[in-house]
Amino acid sequence: MRQLRYILALPGLLVLCACGSECYENQNSLPLAKFRYVQDSVPVDCGMDSLKVYGLGVPNDSVLWDGGQTQQLYLPFRVDQDTTMYVFEHTRVSEARDTATFIYERAPQFVSAECGVSLVYRMKSITTTGPFIDSITCPNGEITNKNVSNLVIYLHHEPEEEGGEEQ
Repeated sequence: MRQLRYILALPGLLVLCACGSECYENQNSLPLAKFRYVQDSVPVDCGMDSLKVYGLGVPNDSVLWDGGQTQQLYLPFRVDQDTTMYVFEHTRVSEARDTATFIYERAPQFVSAECGVSLVYRMKSITTTGPFIDSITCPNGEITNKNVSNLVIYLHHEPEEEGGEEQ
């Protein structure tokens, strides 16, 4: 009789353990940026090569991207401040360095008992300075833990044209 109780309890425990460990979305709100340019008034997704991306003003900061072709990249935001700055450097074109500044409000959001709390970044402003990034937008106005492209980096023109310029 005692063994029968354990046998009957085992499936219930397995179901409880399986339900408690599922987090379907990212636990962190990690901004995913994709590249686009506008051709004949139509936005076109594109990739970038010869790109180097690194942060500004962060202790022990390291390069996020350096080199090969990419169509999108993750740009983690600071959780201890309401501003994050990145430098985008086109390594094949001298003097092609843009700085992007993201100003946002951090708001904790309860995800679930299993997944805990995640930060939501509500964008206040995004500014860029430099020659090859035209603008950066956050189409939804905020960055959550959903695994989608939440930033769009618009380039002045098609990247292949820019890389072919001689300096």
